[in-house]
Amino acid sequence: MAHEESPEYTSGHDGSFFHRLISLCIDLRLVRLIPGLGRHVTRTFFAALLSSLASILLLFFVSTFISGLIDGNDLMVMLPALTGMIGMLTIRIAAEVFRERSAHTTAGVMKRAIRSRMYEHLLRLGPGYTDRNDSGSIAATFVDGTEQLEQYVAYYIPYILLCMIVPATLFVGFSVFVDPITALILLIFVPLVPVMIMISNRKRRIGRGDVWREYKNLSAYYSESLQGLPTLKLFNQHKARAGEIRIRADRLSHTWIRRLRIGLLVSFAAEMVPYLGYGLALLYVCIQMSVGVMSTRQVMLVLLLGPVFYEHVIHLGQYYHNSINAKTTINAILELIRMEPSITDVSKSKPLSLPLKQTIRFSDVSFSYEQDRPVLKNCSFFVNEGEMIALVGASGVGKSTVVDLLFRYYDTDDGKIEVCGHSIRDIPLDLLRQNLSLVSQDTYLFYDTIQNNLLFGRPDATNEEIQKALQVSRLDAFIQSLPEGTDTMAGERGLRLSGGERQRIAIARAILKDAPILILDEPTASVDAESERHIREALKKLLIGRTVLVIAHRLSTIRDATRILVMEEGSIVESGTHEELMKMNGRYTSLVHAQELAGGKEYTGSSGGFL
Repeated sequence: MAHEESPEYTSGHDGSFFHRLISLCIDLRLVRLIPGLGRHVTRTFFAALLSSLASILLLFFVSTFISGLIDGNDLMVMLPALTGMIGMLTIRIAAEVFRERSAHTTAGVMKRAIRSRMYEHLLRLGPGYTDRNDSGSIAATFVDGTEQLEQYVAYYIPYILLCMIVPATLFVGFSVFVDPITALILLIFVPLVPVMIMISNRKRRIGRGDVWREYKNLSAYYSESLQGLPTLKLFNQHKARAGEIRIRADRLSHTWIRRLRIGLLVSFAAEMVPYLGYGLALLYVCIQMSVGVMSTRQVMLVLLLGPVFYEHVIHLGQYYHNSINAKTTINAILELIRMEPSITDVSKSKPLSLPLKQTIRFSDVSFSYEQDRPVLKNCSFFVNEGEMIALVGASGVGKSTVVDLLFRYYDTDDGKIEVCGHSIRDIPLDLLRQNLSLVSQDTYLFYDTIQNNLLFGRPDATNEEIQKALQVSRLDAFIQSLPEGTDTMAGERGLRLSGGERQRIAIARAILKDAPILILDEPTASVDAESERHIREALKKLLIGRTVLVIAHRLSTIRDATRILVMEEGSIVESGTHEELMKMNGRYTSLVHAQELAGGKEYTGSSGGFL
């Protein structure tokens, strides 16, 4: 849920004309977002200003030298001008080198800061946000969107600031060394460009969002297509998917072209208007020289320095499209950062001491992902220390939601969840999750080595501890068969490994973590019989001495559980041992009979099973 836009990130469109003009130059929200960015931008700007002033003085000395040659002056008389030319050229080169380095340093600082800020905030938002939002769109903003800000920070901001300072400096110089009328002719055309941009910017605001929206949609769709390529091939849907990608790419292209047409007109006008001012000024001084009012030196000053009047304005037109994209990116970044986390962590709390009983208690818990569509309704149960409690029921009754709430990926709408006698809202998130381990049906492995994926369980684990975890999880023989052992790359999402191998890596991680409370969420779903046998053997050793909550569909595998809880429509409707539940002749009995009627096959309310 987003909160109201705070003054820290507002763009200032409703302020004074001067503030709107500054906001046109620099998106002040970006400067406020990144501490120290203003200092880096200022350093780049002053380097660019020094380069521009050196260029002006260089051309001033050049005009003096050329007019002296035309007038037939002695070479010794022109020596100061020649010396000034060499000095200003040296300063300009040095300033340009420093400006270029500073610009890219500034852009690098900005990109690192934004990406760090975004990722840290995504961590605060947690799985509750990423589950409900398109990861492809988030990645597009994180990678490509942030990259677009480099040109904006490195070039656009310095140039638009110079658009104000350089013409004002030249106006004073021309008024002194040429005449005020020439200076006024040159100056009067300068503000037309930013005024045109301010007017057209209002009309483009919706279009900017359209381009970025189409881009994010295409990026997300393409990323999803790559990840699901085996499935597309299996069902012979890859050609249809490719056709849809072409349609979305064409839609993005057409949207971009519409935006580009407007942008090209603005760029053309931004470039032609300065030349009009320069041409009129040159015509005026030539007429003045022909009647003897102006000297050759004054005409040379206008001829050489007139274009400098508009140099940065022309560059502004070239980089304006980038500024449009940058503002759209900044809006997307700030939209993310303004999102308030649904989970509020606690900085100080009573410590969760391991000697305390490792218990779990749900008390009248209600929860819904969407309003008016409850998933859990007054759900209550408890797990005593050392017990193995199984949750059973058809798909969609809320079993996996219990796990999400226990790890506090979401907060309950009503009711209370306790771990070790403490409300989980009073336990720091790191401490809560430190005492919980999860082996789920969908084990996520990062694109890294097997060893580094194992070390997520405990980063400081020794090699001996890793080898022991591999032995317990029945992975040691498999790892030894790999040429690179635990240094073998797991592949993206672990796709280079079989489902059973991924599950056993998850078990090994849980062994390394050694948390006292273990959650098993159908860890043998969609694995072959041989893999299931290995996983069962590994889990038997992992369960020893732990409090265990099992999400199960294969009912025959959890008959030895301390208690079996039957869920239906988000509530616990039956509770007891296998024998007690069978005597009730209720919902659990119906599930068991359904398996028997299926020819002895185990009941699978969704896909797969528990052990």
